[in-house]
Amino acid sequence: MTAVADIEEAIYLHREAISLCSTSHLAHSELVECLIKDLELHFTETQSGQSLDEAIMLYQQLADLPADKAKKHSWVLEGLSKKLQHFFALHNNPQDLKEVDEMDDSLTRDQDSTVTSAKAGV
Repeated sequence: MTAVADIEEAIYLHREAISLCSTSHLAHSELVECLIKDLELHFTETQSGQSLDEAIMLYQQLADLPADKAKKHSWVLEGLSKKLQHFFALHNNPQDLKEVDEMDDSLTRDQDSTVTSAKAGV
């Protein structure tokens, strides 16, 4: 098997695993994160816009889930921001850059509130 075939098999298996559990299942978000990483790797290897589109969609789904930890929410927003930058590089759509700026602003707010919460707990 080639590296791309291995990545595509991992994508398939992660999709299957995700289909077997509800969004409330403890493993759901971790499985989605694994799928996102597979899709990002697939995009890097093949420049497949479809892989990038799906990764962006999954980042958005994770961002919409209740955030139990600010750090995790920050990771999702940071990843989404980076994927939108890649998307802009492919399509030159100014709306993508606007979304990146909004994600970066939200990420900054999340990090500020995490620091404030940590200081309050001291």
